[in-house]
Amino acid sequence: MYSGGANVDNPHGFRPLRCLGGGEFRIEAMPLAAANQIIGKYDLVDFTNAGVVDAASAASALIAGVAMEAKAASSGGTILVLTNPDVICEAQCDDGATVLIEQTAMYLNADFIDTAAGADGMSNQEIDESSGANTSTLPLKVIRLFPDFNNEFGEFNRLEVMINNHAFGGGLGAAGV
Repeated sequence: MYSGGANVDNPHGFRPLRCLGGGEFRIEAMPLAAANQIIGKYDLVDFTNAGVVDAASAASALIAGVAMEAKAASSGGTILVLTNPDVICEAQCDDGATVLIEQTAMYLNADFIDTAAGADGMSNQEIDESSGANTSTLPLKVIRLFPDFNNEFGEFNRLEVMINNHAFGGGLGAAGV
């Protein structure tokens, strides 16, 4: 899509759009780690060894889903998580340096930048633009450029992605194309 101008730098996490197979979003109240990190709305979350969720990091092996509410650090309790393994989300790339800035990069896998949420409670997580590769262990699968008049390939482009390594999706994801 041509916007006639540069993409806006506005990290906002992984906003759910739809499920690949159709149907409704499945949102569950999940136990949150007592000493959890700050979690923004639309942050990716994962399971800890204690069987509770916390903010996901770029090193997370399996993603549990997308946080549907913000939580302060060390708040514990429960958190609402979108758990559909086939959810397609829209997210911004962190820059426009090398890989995920053109059509030939679609269907690659990617990592994410796990920046802490801001004071407004919104996620600051972004797609790590330079991580695009066909490696099956990367947590995200790039689907396409998000179709919006104010979005085009280049710096801070917004992409549609799926969670490649989802805890409820069978484990290790597929290799990128």
